[in-house]
Amino acid sequence: MDHSFFGIAFYLACRKVDMPKEKQTEPTLKQKQAKFYNSHPSSNPHVQALNAYLKRVNAKSDFAEKTIERVGYPIWNKAQIIKAAGKGSRGATDSVTYTYLPFSEETENIVNASLIIRTTTSDTVTWWVCDWQYYDMPRGA
Repeated sequence: MDHSFFGIAFYLACRKVDMPKEKQTEPTLKQKQAKFYNSHPSSNPHVQALNAYLKRVNAKSDFAEKTIERVGYPIWNKAQIIKAAGKGSRGATDSVTYTYLPFSEETENIVNASLIIRTTTSDTVTWWVCDWQYYDMPRGA
C-alpha cells in the first residue's frame, strides 16, 4: 500500500477541527436583577425585608446594575445580623439592627465588599465597606 495514503489519512484523522462555539449572550438587565434579588435566598424575615427595601431603592435608581458591575452579587443567606440597643431621638431606647450583607463576583469565592445596613423602627441607613477597608474597622463594629 502507498505510504502517502496513510500519511494523508493520519493527518486528516488527527487534525484539530475547531467547532464553532455557541454564541454566549450577555444576560439582560432584567436577568441580572432577578439574579441579584433571588440568588442565595435567605429564610430570615429581616433579610427578606432588606431585600424588598433594596428593590424599592433600585426602582428609584439603577442600584443593582451599578452594584453588580462594581462588587458582584449579594449572598443573602450569609448576611450577619447584630442587634444593639441605641438611643432614640427623644432619649428613649430604640432597637438598632446592623446587617452585614457580603457581595462577591459569581466566579469568585472571596467577598469583595459588604453592605452594612443600619435599621431602626424609623430609619434605614446603608454604607459600604470594601475588602481593603476591613482591617481599618474596629473589631465588633
